[in-house]
Amino acid sequence: MREYEDIDNEWTDGFSEDEPLNTTIQRKPKCYPTALRGHIKNGKTGKDYGCMQGSYEELKYYKVIDSRGIYDEKGYKTGRKDPVNKDPVILYYDSPIQYMQHMKVELKKEDIKEWHERKSRMFPDNVIFVKSEWEKIKLEKRMK
Repeated sequence: MREYEDIDNEWTDGFSEDEPLNTTIQRKPKCYPTALRGHIKNGKTGKDYGCMQGSYEELKYYKVIDSRGIYDEKGYKTGRKDPVNKDPVILYYDSPIQYMQHMKVELKKEDIKEWHERKSRMFPDNVIFVKSEWEKIKLEKRMK
């Protein structure tokens, strides 16, 4: 018959009471927020668009500000016991369609069409920004 100490060592090999067990489950964020005045990231994929928030290039992307407080600053959905995130989450997408697919929401067709028209006016070749068109769009919004 084996000694008690030998049996005990079999169960504890590779285990240290000084190190906590890793019990956290690795999960992906629900979305990829852009930090205030940071590099713009795609809200669905996390891909860096290569431009800064506040730049004219930001106008190429569909911007959503989620102030419901259900996502933390890293894009993880908060649980019932987690504190509510009091800061809005800023998300950017290639288009309103990508946003709708990612967040499973519906937008008005007129709003989608209007966004595409504004974008094509400001970025006719999808690269060069036309500031005069942006200024016209701002004036048109004020007139409404």
